[in-house]
Amino acid sequence: MGILLEFITSLLVAIAFDFFLYLTGTVVLKVTSFGLYKSKVYSYSEFTVSKLNSSFFIQHLVGVLFYVIIIVAISWLY
Repeated sequence: MGILLEFITSLLVAIAFDFFLYLTGTVVLKVTSFGLYKSKVYSYSEFTVSKLNSSFFIQHLVGVLFYVIIIVAISWLY
């Protein structure tokens, strides 16, 4: 029972983290391109449905790189 509960919790955290990275990447792309990057910002329910049909690789990659740069900058300046 404990393993199942841990698996379900990990799955929910992974889904939420996936959406958070997508959202961060989309916002960073829109801000750095001064609004020239044309991509719809999906809500969580739309994201889970449209994730099956299209690829969000660029948004995820930018989201991950954004947080990696923040972590490196904090550790370098500290």
